Amino acid sequence: MKYRRAAVIAYTDNAMALGEKAAVFFRLSGFQAEVIDGRKTKVSLEMERLFSKCEAILFVSAAGIAVRMIAPHIKAKDKDPAVIVMDEGGNFVISLLSGHLGGANEIATAIGSAFGAEPVITTATDVSGRFAVDVWTKKAGCVIENVGAIKYISAAVLKGEKVCFHSDFDVKGRLPEELTEEPAGDTGISVSLWGKEKPFKETLNAVPRVVSVGAGCRRDTDPARFKEFILKNLEDNRISVKTLESISSIELKKDETCMKEFAHEFDIPFKTYTAEELNGAGREDSAGYAFGSSDFVKKTVGTDNVCEKSAFLSSGRGKIILKKTGHDGMTVSLALRDWKCEF
Repeated sequence: MKYRRAAVIAYTDNAMALGEKAAVFFRLSGFQAEVIDGRKTKVSLEMERLFSKCEAILFVSAAGIAVRMIAPHIKAKDKDPAVIVMDEGGNFVISLLSGHLGGANEIATAIGSAFGAEPVITTATDVSGRFAVDVWTKKAGCVIENVGAIKYISAAVLKGEKVCFHSDFDVKGRLPEELTEEPAGDTGISVSLWGKEKPFKETLNAVPRVVSVGAGCRRDTDPARFKEFILKNLEDNRISVKTLESISSIELKKDETCMKEFAHEFDIPFKTYTAEELNGAGREDSAGYAFGSSDFVKKTVGTDNVCEKSAFLSSGRGKIILKKTGHDGMTVSLALRDWKCEF
């Protein structure tokens, strides 16, 4: 299990006592949490590390202290951690940074409920009770390709304008009242695997993380060459790298550097399967595509197909969308998990 990381920063005895309780809250919520005593640690020197390693940072302090500490490290909506501030009396808990994509609004609300504090949320769509596209994409399991487009969607929603919506996937549930399935308009949301379509003048592209990579390669394949091979096949098939949710292969490849580095760079799990597990995948995918078969591969590793079957298993027995493709000792297949665009 991959744990998220949180840091709790405090500067007084009362704040430290509350901070220790907050750390317990984070741990019970699935975080690895550290508590930093600002009287003993130069917090300003720690902030670069915390911003790069943590998903959440809680200051038990005045809001001004938190603002001064984080200001030099703020980068972008989709990169900054959630930053929350709670006063040392435990009266208020403020969502300060990354309220939607980082989850600060959600964390502040949860801490407020746990500690009896009043959550302070200032994001406009939350204050007005309107549809927030960055909240929806996160809950739906999508990644926003062009984060800068959030402002166009939010502005249209707050002005009372209808936002167009198009999805390459089936939609489950009713669209929020702020959205319309009208095929043309100035502002809209497009859900696809490619994430570069522009059906509207100002288009926010959301891609679901639903694609699994199955791969094979010669021993000690150069990581840069392997990465180039995978990315080229994704681009050739109009599939964004942000759709990837795993990379997998046969257990014999569990120590293959090129696959481990690819998984690490794109922050996805690296899964491996035994020959017996791959043999148990059956003969075809959920759409009736018959897996390829190689007597040579079976004689070498004990199963007749590695990349297609591993992609299929990793996708929850989904659908092959790129059959086995090879080049220079490397093979790749892509499988799509069954997914609906849910509201």
